[in-house]
Amino acid sequence: KKEVRWAISYLIDRQAIVDLAYEGTTVPAWGIWPEYDGNKPYFDAISDLREQYPSAAHDPAKAEELFTQAGVDPKSLKLRYLVNADSNEEMKVAQVLADQLNAAGLNVEVQPLSGGPLNDAILRGEYDPKLHSFCPGYIVENLELFHSKFYVPLGQMAPWYERNSFRYQNPQLDAIVDKMFQVPPDQEQQLIDLYKQAMAIWLDDLPVVPVVQAPALVPFNFTYWDGWPTAENPWN
Repeated sequence: KKEVRWAISYLIDRQAIVDLAYEGTTVPAWGIWPEYDGNKPYFDAISDLREQYPSAAHDPAKAEELFTQAGVDPKSLKLRYLVNADSNEEMKVAQVLADQLNAAGLNVEVQPLSGGPLNDAILRGEYDPKLHSFCPGYIVENLELFHSKFYVPLGQMAPWYERNSFRYQNPQLDAIVDKMFQVPPDQEQQLIDLYKQAMAIWLDDLPVVPVVQAPALVPFNFTYWDGWPTAENPWN
């Protein structure tokens, strides 16, 4: 139920996760793309949708309202939170996120796994929450990860982690994504118009709950080469 996904999203204090799990080295996320300059025209075009669907907001009262609307008692929810035991990042986030959900009355069991058992559980969908990173790509490529053509039922092995292992189906979104792939990349306004249509669906359904931007700290050595991207000129 999308109301429950939204309710859980409203229970998450993303800034606390940034402060405690990442020690301030990242920022909260509202969607599935990084805040690259090249993506800004797309993000600006949906500012009204982001206001209508505040997917990074922390609002426990709104969460309670949505649980009631969905007919779900949050105290009845027992969630298996699957965590990659080999990931320092995931283990740290799990401590903070599980505490936040438990404090709201949910029953969250953190289960660290690694190797084959972890991979098998993820691809079969044998979990409730699971932190996952989306690798950045062309705007439409990240939307395509939600395409119904990749869907398989729970219990069957998904194609891979990003490609709809979260098992979302929406024919309306599929049709828009298919159209976007037919538009040349330099026809930005046409792509932006389609992107806005897609995000009206995506944000309403919230098939995954955004948490934070995945941090990538990249040092550059100027001893032999210069011209690297900088904060003043982030040309990449």
